[in-house]
Amino acid sequence: FLTTLASPEVSVIAWFAIFIGTSIGFRWVPNAVQTYTGANVFFAWVVFVVYILLSYLYWPLSFAVAKFITHKVKQKKLFITILTPCFLYLGEVYWPSMFPWNMGYSWSATSLPIINLTSIIGVTGLSFITYLSSGWLALILLTTSKKVKCLSLASYFSILISLLASGHYLKKVEQTRTESLKILMVQ
Repeated sequence: FLTTLASPEVSVIAWFAIFIGTSIGFRWVPNAVQTYTGANVFFAWVVFVVYILLSYLYWPLSFAVAKFITHKVKQKKLFITILTPCFLYLGEVYWPSMFPWNMGYSWSATSLPIINLTSIIGVTGLSFITYLSSGWLALILLTTSKKVKCLSLASYFSILISLLASGHYLKKVEQTRTESLKILMVQ
């Protein structure tokens, strides 16, 4: 399974899935290119497709770099748990893009209190936690020892619960602030 996950096909499929998802979300870009540059429809769509293809190119590049390093050190579990999440995070933060969208923003669509952690660690910090927890969960699922799997799942869920509780606490703190303090925070 790890060999399949580390294959170039998986990273290209992930990149293509992101391309489709972003195309749906950013379908307004060709219209904006036409409106503000006076370009024809064909050129506007070419700009759109090139933008979408290049915006998330860091995904397959992250997989490739992580695979290269893990191949050199011969540690496949390192690939899935640490290197790939770290390279995806670095790509997300440093890859040039029109908008700094990342995995941290996906939490805002949920009603889970973990989104409140952004007041301390920021959206990119929440994104990093998302990538690492995904890698950790994948490693747990790939573990063959039942005892290790149970202990790992227990620690995974205890950390997740503590993050949710911290977010809930931060939400309560935010609700108790006075309006004047909120105005001062904005200033």
